[in-house]
Amino acid sequence: MTAVLTLEAVSYHFPGHPTPALQSVSLSISAGRRIVVLGRNGAGKSTLLLVASGIVRPQQGRVWLHGAPVDYSRSGLRRLRQHVGLVMQSPDDQLFSASVWQDMSFGPLNLGLSAEEARQAVQEAAVLCDVTDLLDRPTHALSGGQKARVALAGVLAMRPQCLLVDEVTAGLDLWARQQVVRVFDRLVVAGGTVVLATHDLVLARRWADLVVVLHEGRIVAVASPAEVWADPALRALIAPSEAWEEP
Repeated sequence: MTAVLTLEAVSYHFPGHPTPALQSVSLSISAGRRIVVLGRNGAGKSTLLLVASGIVRPQQGRVWLHGAPVDYSRSGLRRLRQHVGLVMQSPDDQLFSASVWQDMSFGPLNLGLSAEEARQAVQEAAVLCDVTDLLDRPTHALSGGQKARVALAGVLAMRPQCLLVDEVTAGLDLWARQQVVRVFDRLVVAGGTVVLATHDLVLARRWADLVVVLHEGRIVAVASPAEVWADPALRALIAPSEAWEEP
């Protein structure tokens, strides 16, 4: 498979932190994949997504988009955002406009789409995420599940090929989680890729076709869920033993 996004020996160290957040991380992300990133708190999952999305520039190593190194100029990052979208852990960190329509249209307009092109992109994303009935609602009046789907729709309105998702299902009820996962599935069926950082082991096992295991800022395994679940050493790096007991 041709890689959409490639991280090559990427390292990043936040100022004031005693240890690096990422240490020589290399990862190839191909089209049409359901990828889950697992690891304990502090393993580097969120930083991996920030680097892959271009929000954080690696201090060492390189990020490649479709075989070309990412350009961190304004125009280069705009090109990256046309292909790679990031959904943050908290929708409140992502929703900033007064209405759902304004929030969802901001990204497409910022990419240079015309008003009509942006309107079409918003409508398509709203249908995909089942939020068409929310377009005229104020963002502050949404429920937690609605905010999660609207934040996701706002990113999808920019039509990324690769969607990076940071713990978006955390704190949602079962129905809301299922709605979000359905959106992921629709995107993958259409040829896109979803990279989901999560602590939800049940979702990871049932949904992913590839699991990336992070530990102390390093990738220690890239394998199928079956291979990860069968390896006690890997399981111990991801979560305590009681977390693996499915209800």
